[in-house]
Amino acid sequence: MELVSACAKGDLYKVARLMNDGEDPDAAFIGVRPLQTAIEEDHVDVIAMLLHKGASKDLVRSMKTVKVAESKNALISRLLDDEAFRNEYQPGLVERLEAAEIKAKESQAALHRQLKLVLIILLTIVICTMLALSVFVRADPDAAAKALPEKLIDHIRIVQSVVLGISKNESRAQPEVVVSQEL
Repeated sequence: MELVSACAKGDLYKVARLMNDGEDPDAAFIGVRPLQTAIEEDHVDVIAMLLHKGASKDLVRSMKTVKVAESKNALISRLLDDEAFRNEYQPGLVERLEAAEIKAKESQAALHRQLKLVLIILLTIVICTMLALSVFVRADPDAAAKALPEKLIDHIRIVQSVVLGISKNESRAQPEVVVSQEL
């Protein structure tokens, strides 16, 4: 399935990786073969890769869709029929494969950077939310007790004690107001 999908997309790097990992170039998925898909979608480099890795052109040659695609693109016919041409085509394919590999690695690195950024944003949101709740619990414990679950308040107080160095008892105790009676 994954190989047929990669062939349909024209993903040369993924096709090569799957083939190097031992995927069968002739394995059908729901009756559709990788080579058939590559031909129908006009992905010439993928066709060359599949043929190089041993895909059987005889399994797809009689299919009507393959015949139509072949008639539209002479390069496909040459790849299927002319082994000498396939061998000449191979070095350029290797260069394009290397370029596809570089592009895939760059895309993966960009995705990794984006995921890091998303994680930083999410952590910032969590920290800001905890700070806001912490301020709410310390500023108005009665309102916090009515608005928030008791377990959440306990967790907020634990975070306060760790971050601010406040003991659990001190955070629950109300500040004492001392009124001087000196006149």
